[in-house]
Amino acid sequence: MYYEEKVEEIDVEEECPLKKKICWAGLIMPQFWGIGNKLGIGLLAFIPVVFPFMAIYFAAKGYELAYEKIRYSGGKEHFRRNQIIWNIVAFVYIIAVVGIIYSFNADGLANYKKHKAELETLIEQTEAQRSRLAEEVEKLTSEEYLEPFTEGMEYTATEEVTFNDNTVLWHMKNSYEYEDLAEEEVRFEQPRVNYVSKEFTLADGRLLTITFSVDENFEIQEGDYSYFSDGEIHMISEGVYTSYDEMGLYMDKKEIDSILKAD
Repeated sequence: MYYEEKVEEIDVEEECPLKKKICWAGLIMPQFWGIGNKLGIGLLAFIPVVFPFMAIYFAAKGYELAYEKIRYSGGKEHFRRNQIIWNIVAFVYIIAVVGIIYSFNADGLANYKKHKAELETLIEQTEAQRSRLAEEVEKLTSEEYLEPFTEGMEYTATEEVTFNDNTVLWHMKNSYEYEDLAEEEVRFEQPRVNYVSKEFTLADGRLLTITFSVDENFEIQEGDYSYFSDGEIHMISEGVYTSYDEMGLYMDKKEIDSILKAD
């Protein structure tokens, strides 16, 4: 983009008319703008790792370098108009590049949005189910139902409701990247809770654990109780213990359903 007629040379001693302006063309396409303005160093921008450095350099110093290098007819005004044309070309260029990239990634982006929405819905539904289970366990282990198992002793809850699950929910929140969700088909493993439990420390030092089994629909099936002597507790997995002193049925499915359905 330079003119064949070179009637007069610009005085290189003169200050560049665009000295304090950002060279947008040099920023957007430094390799092409550099070649077009006879700045051979712009060829380095074809090297991907060098591109950002050349873009920043030309954005800041490009006009000054070009003004010293090129001899235009028409003086400063001609130089200014020529750079405006370059800037227009640069913006058309970036729009075209973005359009091409988008066209190649349109399907992937559509898949990502679809699967991202599915993932967020599944996470939200699972968290709602876990919250409901926690509320149900709190109700099923309230004082009136727990009293026969505390043997009249004072007791305190040692921790919040504990879930034994397949950890899928954690992976859903932390493991999926854009590339995973942009696939044409994504099969999400269904989260589930195997057991949910709550622990209480009795006045005599024993630990009372109430454990409820949960089906694939997040519904409580039945509950068991277990007593553990102080110092003899061994957790083999979250909410599951061995070396218990005594264990048995806490509530069956029928009793659980009648309590939960009663308002």
